[in-house]
Amino acid sequence: MPRGRSSRNQRRMTSPESEPSDDGLPALSDEVLMQVFYSTGDCAAIQELHRRYQAKLAGVFLSQGVRREEVEDLVNETWLRVLRTRDRPGARFQPGDGRSFAAWLTTIASNLAKDRWRKSRGGKVVSLEDLGPGENADGDRRRRPDEHPRDVAPSVESQL
Repeated sequence: MPRGRSSRNQRRMTSPESEPSDDGLPALSDEVLMQVFYSTGDCAAIQELHRRYQAKLAGVFLSQGVRREEVEDLVNETWLRVLRTRDRPGARFQPGDGRSFAAWLTTIASNLAKDRWRKSRGGKVVSLEDLGPGENADGDRRRRPDEHPRDVAPSVESQL
C-alpha cells in the first residue's frame, strides 16, 4: 500500500525515544529533555536531542531544496536557535500547546530554509514611490492593466 506524504513526513520527524541514550540510561522524552534544558541549562539534554534529530533535520533541509553544502550550516543554526529560546520564554517550546517537539523543531528549520532562500534572491528592497510609471520592482516596464493589446492595435495600424 502506498504511503501518503503526511505519514512519510510524520515518520521522518518522529523521535526514537524508545532507544536508550548513549550512556545506557532509559531514554527521556523530547519534552522532558527540553524542560531539563530550560530549568537547568544542561547541554547534555540538547546533545541528546541533537543526536536524535540531526539526520532528520538534514532531510528536512534537503527536501526543501537546500544545497548539500549548506545543510550542515543550517542544521547548526537550527540548534543555535533552539539554545537561544532558553533566554526568550515567548519563543520556547511549549509541550502543552498541542505541537510535538518534532513539529516545533521542523518549523524552526523550515523558517531558516525560507530565510536562506529569500537572501539568495538578493533581497533588494524597492520603494513603490521610487518606481516610474509602469515599472515593477525588478525595473521592468510592464503594460498597465488598461493597456490591452486590442487598445494598442488601432494606433499601430494608423502608423502603417
